[in-house]
Amino acid sequence: MGRKSISPHEIIGRDMARSLAALSTELNRQLGLLIHRSGRVETVIVGDFNRIVIPVLSNIRTAGGRLRGLRCVHTTFTGKGVSEEDIMDMACLRLDLISVLTMKDALPDLLYSAHLLPTAQDNRFWLPLAPEHPASPNQSCLELIEAVES
Repeated sequence: MGRKSISPHEIIGRDMARSLAALSTELNRQLGLLIHRSGRVETVIVGDFNRIVIPVLSNIRTAGGRLRGLRCVHTTFTGKGVSEEDIMDMACLRLDLISVLTMKDALPDLLYSAHLLPTAQDNRFWLPLAPEHPASPNQSCLELIEAVES
């Protein structure tokens, strides 16, 4: 999984989502991926049933802008979307995007995502995206991140 890459235009891609959901279900643990804007998987994170812990990112180069140049995608067994802890991780680590992959019967179900806003709107510093299936993205991940960063 750590040697594969994903199209920069997809948050995770159909095949990677299938692999992540199957392995997460088999291990009965949340799994996460830190993915560079280029689509390269930088880090695979193995959590427990309830959460993942993102490791220190000091050895991963930043993209040079306001955001780090990494997105985090992780599985969940709750069937719920992005949590407050996910939002705090995204804000503190300046991640491009945080996404949570829900699963049904060891297959990917929906992908819930959020990104930081350039400036707070209505006392909110992040924006949730509409849930989507990993096989049929609503928009280009790279174009979204570039628009948010500009």
